[in-house]
Amino acid sequence: AGVGSAAAPPPAVMRGPEAFPFLTDEQKQLVSKDTVRLSSEEEAAFEAKYISRAKKVVEKLMVLKEEEEGWVDCGTKKGCKMSRKDFDEAPSIIRGKFNFGSKYTIEQIITFLMSTDNKKLYDSMFDTGRLLYPFASGLFIAYQCFKKQMGVSSRDFVHYSWTEQVSDTVVVLASESCDDFPNVQTDQDKVRGEIMFGGLVFEKRPDGSIDTTYISQVDIKGAIPQWIVRQAQMNQPQTVTAAKALMDKGMR
Repeated sequence: AGVGSAAAPPPAVMRGPEAFPFLTDEQKQLVSKDTVRLSSEEEAAFEAKYISRAKKVVEKLMVLKEEEEGWVDCGTKKGCKMSRKDFDEAPSIIRGKFNFGSKYTIEQIITFLMSTDNKKLYDSMFDTGRLLYPFASGLFIAYQCFKKQMGVSSRDFVHYSWTEQVSDTVVVLASESCDDFPNVQTDQDKVRGEIMFGGLVFEKRPDGSIDTTYISQVDIKGAIPQWIVRQAQMNQPQTVTAAKALMDKGMR
């Protein structure tokens, strides 16, 4: 009998931090040894899709930062000017405006806020978080879990994060849920919430200070009294002021 040509071997599975050579040594420490790198075709498809979505979120955040019509003034708490936009059939959009001062660059602020270890200190509702998948463009997929509150089960989220330099003075950090990303495990003890969109707009003023605007619309799912939802969500913009307080104490 004739001998057919040998079948091509399956592509080697690239796994763990070393599968992502574009990362710095510090960034590699955030990647699980179990993280499997997608094929180049899959990776490019997901990256293009999420960046396209992220750019739309950036545009939305820039509009909502300045918008006034339909917003409810919720006062100023810890230096953060709070407001809320309500809807009949959708979660409220939460907004907080705060000036970070001129002591730090936008890059320093973002680096501090994005650290999971730091977030445990400046956000009392935050429980755990981890990097799920990094892309060479700077886009990444992350997991976050928040603590049980007032008898309400823990909520967790899978989302992308994207940082975009909009102009010489404006940088936007945008996020949105992406539960369609592959190989993401679910925890049966937690309720998977949805970040409909969210992020931070940083703008450097002529005096060198940094205006920071927090905006988010989050569906935490489940039958929960609206007052509990609003109380928890209205606390989130104030985490930015808490982060500044820690930075002012010397944390980096």
